[in-house]
Amino acid sequence: MRPLAIAAVAVLSGFQPPEPNTPASTPVAQQPAPTSTPAPRSFADFRPSIHGFRFVNSFTGSPLPVRLGNAERSMNVPNRFGLCGGMSFAAADFFLARRDRPLADVPPAQGDPLYDFLYGRQVASLGTLGVMATKFMEWMRLSDDECRRRTLDELPEITRRLAEGKPEHLGLVLTSAARNPEPWHNHQVLAYALGEGPEGVTVIRIYDPNYPERDDATLVLGTPGESIAGTRVVPGKRPTIVRGVFRMSYTPVKPPESLSPPTAPAARQ
Repeated sequence: MRPLAIAAVAVLSGFQPPEPNTPASTPVAQQPAPTSTPAPRSFADFRPSIHGFRFVNSFTGSPLPVRLGNAERSMNVPNRFGLCGGMSFAAADFFLARRDRPLADVPPAQGDPLYDFLYGRQVASLGTLGVMATKFMEWMRLSDDECRRRTLDELPEITRRLAEGKPEHLGLVLTSAARNPEPWHNHQVLAYALGEGPEGVTVIRIYDPNYPERDDATLVLGTPGESIAGTRVVPGKRPTIVRGVFRMSYTPVKPPESLSPPTAPAARQ
């Protein structure tokens, strides 16, 4: 039998020869111990006051990747903008990587490495070819009743994943195309756990980049008798009407090591 055929039969029969330079008689105890991957962190342990960014979601300059100068004014491009999706994605990235959040307490300026990371995660939050931005615009054209119906359809998967300790990035439709046609009047948040509410009402605990270090921010959805999907509630602030909520696709990345402080053990808890 040819050597290639012998090797094929050995593989198919389940026989695995010892690795090169490893004697077949070497005791198992002397073999290198296999490395294990730590289990993912449960987002039930996430706290905006510890794991969210310390600064508010407010940036100045041009929100476009390429500045267009005077043309931006004719396009009604704002010179003050948010990176709520980028901040939500990045907060989850740091948490899952068991990395401490940056210590910055003011929004980073354009050109700062942290800004570049947040901007990149903002672009990622909008999906391939901006599919999530398109979804925002689609929902903005819907009636309140249809937004509420679609939100209720999304809720079972959202609550299932949160109950399993997984993060959910949510798009919040706050306006309609008839009232404010620009999609940047909407919002993105990180949902990290379920809260307690009356029967028939879903309460979701959120990290909202507009309210840094607030562990008491929630979405209250599905209130019986309401025509809207729900409200964003931050104690001490006026509740915000939410016309619709949908899930946003998220793939974690490892933040650059340079963005974390040298030591901050409390954030690793």
